[in-house]
Amino acid sequence: MQKLPELICRKMDQFEIAYDDKIAECMVDMYTEGLSEGLSRATQVMQSAMMYKATKEILEGNTNE
Repeated sequence: MQKLPELICRKMDQFEIAYDDKIAECMVDMYTEGLSEGLSRATQVMQSAMMYKATKEILEGNTNE
């Protein structure tokens, strides 16, 4: 994903594509989608880690009550 801006710029230069509003809008949409997907994955990882930690504490009898 990090190399995507460079790739897009190279392809636009190669085919002499003018940068316009539609391309800018598509790029914003693409990056927003990427950020949303990354945030979703990070949230899933965090939930799994928290569940693991809570389960481990319960099994070991180290609850903070």
